[in-house]
Amino acid sequence: MSIRSATRNPVLRRTFAVTVVLDVFLVHAGFRYIHLYLFGSVSYGGLAPVVPWLVLGSYVGSLALLAVVASRRADPAHVAVGVGLLLFAIEPFTILNGGCEVATGAEPSSALPGLMLDGLAVVVSTPGGACSASLNIPLITAGALSLGGGLWFASATDAFLERLLSVGGYPDPGRD
Repeated sequence: MSIRSATRNPVLRRTFAVTVVLDVFLVHAGFRYIHLYLFGSVSYGGLAPVVPWLVLGSYVGSLALLAVVASRRADPAHVAVGVGLLLFAIEPFTILNGGCEVATGAEPSSALPGLMLDGLAVVVSTPGGACSASLNIPLITAGALSLGGGLWFASATDAFLERLLSVGGYPDPGRD
């Protein structure tokens, strides 16, 4: 199956969009947890205070750069992808609560990160329960919907235009 025929298959388009959105969410949650863990290392392990912010800043900067690159084409699908990535980029700065103190999400003997639903946020805490951070679920959901919708619509639009150009006898600008 070639790439061109794969873009015409609606199941593959949906699978691609869902997979990318899920991957972006998991990477986002992972970076938020790494930032939280490093923040705990600053408070309790003597790590330089700038390290967690450098990690978070590089992640947010990368997402913002991807959002700008995705939005350079002015069609609605690419703008939706850019908006979705930008919503993921600003989410860490919409802190509802959190910090490094005793959290209620994990028991002190726990070896795994703690997860707790607190209203419209998911509170993630470090294994010892010393540090916690909130993931803003409405903002992440809006970002995921925008990103997934943009990816699906962009591939559907590309497939439609490719089909229109190949059936109607119009010249394909990509072929010489």
